[in-house]
Amino acid sequence: MHYFPRLLPRSFAVLLYVLLIAGALPLPAATLPVRPQILVLHSSYRGYNWTDCQEQGIMDVLAHSGLAPSVYIEYLDLYRNTGADYYRNLRALLAEKFSHRHFDAIICTDDPALDFVLDNRAQLFAGIPTTFCGINDFKDAKLRGMPGFTGVSESIDVKGTLDVMLALHPHARDIAVVGEKAEYIPNRAQLYRVMPAYRGRVTFHFIEGVPLEKLGEQFAHLPSDTIVLLLSQLCNAQGEQLFLDRAHGTAHTRKS
Repeated sequence: MHYFPRLLPRSFAVLLYVLLIAGALPLPAATLPVRPQILVLHSSYRGYNWTDCQEQGIMDVLAHSGLAPSVYIEYLDLYRNTGADYYRNLRALLAEKFSHRHFDAIICTDDPALDFVLDNRAQLFAGIPTTFCGINDFKDAKLRGMPGFTGVSESIDVKGTLDVMLALHPHARDIAVVGEKAEYIPNRAQLYRVMPAYRGRVTFHFIEGVPLEKLGEQFAHLPSDTIVLLLSQLCNAQGEQLFLDRAHGTAHTRKS
């Protein structure tokens, strides 16, 4: 069985710099803050490879921007903590933590962080220019008509990926689609839009919300030449997200 993880951009650094300076801070040079105060809100946690790469790109660009900003970084950890109590306590913590601090710009990485800013715009982040990146299948309606936002959408080429898979494995007749967590939903929607092009060519099997430890049981019921499309990160039985390369290797071992 062969695996094709979703294809993701590795760095938003240059575009983030353009958006932050030209979009989020549309001020004449003479009126820019002496030392801009920038808040970075990560959806995930330190040590999660995707988030670490995003942060490195942001910090590398800011370090060479000539702005000498003060950067405050918060890991919201909203993928691993989805309960209402956690969300409420997180909002209260940030309200207290930044009650006497003014930010000139916010950078959000991935959907939960942007949603957090949108949900709490009036109470916590009123009027602060916000740049986002890594937003799945972005639509303008997501911003709810609020001004002061600009950013980068995360778009995957589902059809292009499927075409490569089938070119590499021309005899494959079955594709297992594996996904977990909220980010899978918009990616699955993209897959649904292109599936008619493969009618009569392959059969799609959806494995959704299954922890990594149980994937082997699911794969055991599929043809041996099935190829696998990962449309999101995977989780273990404890609900913890796994690095994509680790999940890929573990899933492959379980099938073998």
